[in-house]
Amino acid sequence: MEWSFDCQDRSAAQEVRRAMCASLASAGASDAELADAQAVFSELLGNVVRHAGGSCDVVLEIGDALPVLSVLDRGRGFVLPAQHPVDALAESGRGLFIVRTLAVAFNATQRPGGGTHARAVLHVQRSEQPENCGTRSAIA
Repeated sequence: MEWSFDCQDRSAAQEVRRAMCASLASAGASDAELADAQAVFSELLGNVVRHAGGSCDVVLEIGDALPVLSVLDRGRGFVLPAQHPVDALAESGRGLFIVRTLAVAFNATQRPGGGTHARAVLHVQRSEQPENCGTRSAIA
């Protein structure tokens, strides 16, 4: 699934989050896995809002392997730091630390022609059907 929207459009971001959550729920994600996926989505989108602005693309791949969430922007490009932030309370770098913690794997690379491709492999075992798709708002 793919979505494109302006990262400043809160209602579009919420709609994408809901659609992503519904797709993962249909694949059998648990409520805890959905909460983690929403947090990953929110942190990656927050980076686009803060550092790139403009339009972004969100791609969710659900296949035989673990789901992959990609967030692509058209900003100036970003290189993922090799280490965690020195100060855990620092404003900068904390979101990517959260993504690295919640995702099975995470990488961010510069896109040819500008922008960043952030790719997170989500921890979704797809072993049980959740009761709901989570109502907690992951986008502030």
